[in-house]
Amino acid sequence: MNRWQRFLSDHGHALDARGRAHVSGGAQHSRAGACVDLGDYDVLILDGKDAHAFLQGYLTCDVDALASDRALLGAFCNLQGRVVADVVLASSDSAPWMSLHGSLVAPLKASLAKYLQFSRSKFRASDDAYVTLGLLAQPIGERLPAALLESMPYRGGVAIRVPGERARWLAIVPFDAACAIWTSAASDGRIANAATWDLADVDAKWARVCAATSEAFLPQMLGLTDLDAVSFTKGCYLGQEIVARAQHLGEVKRRLARAAWRGAGAPNAGDAVLDGRGRSVATVVVAAQTADDAGAALTVIGASTPASASTASGITFAFP
Repeated sequence: MNRWQRFLSDHGHALDARGRAHVSGGAQHSRAGACVDLGDYDVLILDGKDAHAFLQGYLTCDVDALASDRALLGAFCNLQGRVVADVVLASSDSAPWMSLHGSLVAPLKASLAKYLQFSRSKFRASDDAYVTLGLLAQPIGERLPAALLESMPYRGGVAIRVPGERARWLAIVPFDAACAIWTSAASDGRIANAATWDLADVDAKWARVCAATSEAFLPQMLGLTDLDAVSFTKGCYLGQEIVARAQHLGEVKRRLARAAWRGAGAPNAGDAVLDGRGRSVATVVVAAQTADDAGAALTVIGASTPASASTASGITFAFP
């Protein structure tokens, strides 16, 4: 348990299976909550003269378009073009900040270490210095970015307008600021479960990657090209040749699709969805629980996925 989780526990919040604050009562499935704990996400900050140039050679997005007021969506791929991690890339104090799932921080740093030794840049030690929160309503008396992927300094960190049908922001702030934001929101009843944020991801078709789905899919299979997270005009990056070939030759056989699910307990990222003969026809990427036994999910499906299928644990899925 890190210090942010200890803070939440000390303030009476149970933690869900992913270590996020569980909000009891009517706010559990509310879409009106102002603040959501996204403590399962982390931030990597790259310092040094070559930081931007280094990332330009390894991220799918065009890092040259990054600015102090403009964030980017992107991904790191392996040599086979499969997404290792997707990131929200922002710039603060002239250093690139990357928000990604916490389960991918250690493996990503390890895989990039051999390349960083030839660069005048290095990852800053985080030591739980920053906390990631989701803001689903603009705090009273404060200004947050208005345009999609607009970025601005916020409470000693950064706030980014991220994809969603309704306005929402990713806030990466120092620990003390996160405690103050959470305490204020909680006192006004303006907090909600992270499932609320997950559902917004599903609605936006923003398929965030974690350890269970890392290195499993091309960017196109996750819909990252639809979110402008892949540039086909920039220079080379790891896996670029395969990603470009798949795009221009139409070789992508699997795609991202929304599905409705029903069962006891929410499915997990990486769960295989099986047809009646036990064959895998889809993979869960993001799942959101909207009722005690139901919810919505983003799945990667094939060309012959049936209208309904189920996981080995008995969770049923209905596909469009």
